[in-house]
Amino acid sequence: MAEDANARPPHSPRTVGIIQHFERQVRLHTDALNEDVQVTNERIGQLETAQIVTNNTLTTLEQTVAATNTSLAAIIERLDRMDQVGREGRQQGDDDGYGSIAGTARDDVTEYSADTERDDRSIRHQRHQ
Repeated sequence: MAEDANARPPHSPRTVGIIQHFERQVRLHTDALNEDVQVTNERIGQLETAQIVTNNTLTTLEQTVAATNTSLAAIIERLDRMDQVGREGRQQGDDDGYGSIAGTARDDVTEYSADTERDDRSIRHQRHQ
């Protein structure tokens, strides 16, 4: 008799119809939610891919900027050294020949020899007239 107490009486056709209706509604909502979750996961995957590409681009850009900074630092260092050498040369009165005392003396000798050659030609020309 204990088995009869736990046993359920059969549902009426109307109750069976209501249960089936709600089961269909739950299944439809569950299927729609599953589809929404799947679409959301796909879009999250696309966003993650875009983020990875963006991060790689930023890393490349950071490396390029670092290399540019290194190059600019080397250029500035060279310019500073050249400026320092130029200042030291001007202070000593003897730099690398551009405007130096030795360079000016060489230019003077060249100009003097050119002037004397012209003078010699003009004297010869006057004698022949």
